[in-house]
Amino acid sequence: MNTTSLEEHLAQFGLSKEETAIYLALSGKPAHTALELSRLLRVPRTTIYDHVTSLIEKGLVERIVKYKSQQFQAYPIDILSHTIDQEKSHLDRLTISFEYLKNHIHESSAILSTSTQVRYYHGATGVRQMMWNTLSAVKENIGYSVMGRREIVGKTFLKRYLEEMDRRHILDRVIINPKKETLLYATDGILSVRTKKVALEKIRVIPAAQLHITGDTTIYNNIFAVMYWQHDEIVGVEIENPELVAMQKSIFEMLWKLSKPF
Repeated sequence: MNTTSLEEHLAQFGLSKEETAIYLALSGKPAHTALELSRLLRVPRTTIYDHVTSLIEKGLVERIVKYKSQQFQAYPIDILSHTIDQEKSHLDRLTISFEYLKNHIHESSAILSTSTQVRYYHGATGVRQMMWNTLSAVKENIGYSVMGRREIVGKTFLKRYLEEMDRRHILDRVIINPKKETLLYATDGILSVRTKKVALEKIRVIPAAQLHITGDTTIYNNIFAVMYWQHDEIVGVEIENPELVAMQKSIFEMLWKLSKPF
């Protein structure tokens, strides 16, 4: 494994470029003084002290104090397993807190407001949040899409989102235009991920001359949600209004009858 690759992997554990260079210089070798490290790495000795101190605090290097001198030695790489254990423990605590918040916050906001609510979202994080919100749908989501959300939210998130839809048995009816990119995303980006419950995904096609589709529109519960991600612009909006949604659902059902199975 080359040095660049080693630096990239050590960076995942929070080491800076300078700390990585020092740790690699010490790893598997006898203890060095700050002066020796300074000459070896061609870095000022005062800078060496700063970064070595940081490595000591991170538990990767030990200080060996001798009469009128001190040396530094790297701990074996196995010491990083403790960091992994800490991260796992932190993830477990986050999971427990998330489940608690999800259950109790939903309970406290269960009373629906009769007034219209509009929520705005920006960037990939906003799109992920809007998608995750659709998991609260009762029975199904309906809407129109150019597909391609995977390019915005990432394959890992999309896979987790679709698996959660399967787990909650949420039906997803979508109308698309028969464009090459859209058809490719529909087959590669969705069906390949949802191999066990493809029947839950219902897609129909309608010519762009009858309905020009852009971005992604999702209708569920009392919410009308629209996302757009073209020309370096990623935006979204949710409108919560039962009357508006009732009208949009009626329009969708008419178009669903006009469209053809995918």
